[in-house]
Amino acid sequence: MSESDLVMINDINLALIPNFVMQKNTNSKIGIYFHICIPSSEVLRAFPYHSEIMKSVLLCDVIGFHI
Repeated sequence: MSESDLVMINDINLALIPNFVMQKNTNSKIGIYFHICIPSSEVLRAFPYHSEIMKSVLLCDVIGFHI
């Protein structure tokens, strides 16, 4: 993975990937695109690793939604 790479992640089931990419190469540009709306905070708190999911998503340079 080079510094100029653009990594696009597609959907919530891969939301932990930005954290792993940043550990490998902090200069990569990361984008994530959701085909569904982010669940409400009540639903999200029921997910295992919910805080890690949100921290990982917030590492992205671009966040897109299809609504």
